Amino acid sequence: KVLLSVATSARRTLISASATAHVHSTSTHPRFDLVRSCDTREWDATAVMLLQVETVERDTKEVRVVGYALLSLFVDLTTGGPVTSGIAFSSSISLRSGAYQLPLHTRLPTSGPLNAATLLQLPRVPTATLLVRVLPGQGSSSSSVQSCALPTPPE
Repeated sequence: KVLLSVATSARRTLISASATAHVHSTSTHPRFDLVRSCDTREWDATAVMLLQVETVERDTKEVRVVGYALLSLFVDLTTGGPVTSGIAFSSSISLRSGAYQLPLHTRLPTSGPLNAATLLQLPRVPTATLLVRVLPGQGSSSSSVQSCALPTPPE
């Protein structure tokens, strides 16, 4: 199962969704069709997509977390990096659209801002990644942030 949430760097949840793996996918390469369209006009530009991957242990049948991945959803075009402060949307802020292979980490940061830099300091799950695509929503131009689709993983 994959749990998706979009939150601000201050950990305020904006949206959430989940999906279970396709029946015909393998345990070593599960496939999910998780698509979420969002209206981002009221969002904080520090918004991040947080993904939690879960599995069921074979022997105990208990749900266990495999790992966590995180992606900053917006980029500051003046610096080329993620937006680090809660600034208002402007022409210098753009949706970070594209395809990403995100490493899974063993846990989430317990304090401080929720962003990729704090997650990178934590241990990774060996050889585990998640493929994610972020696409502009229908009717959005590349210069304005109106909505986004958050599917995972690619076909």
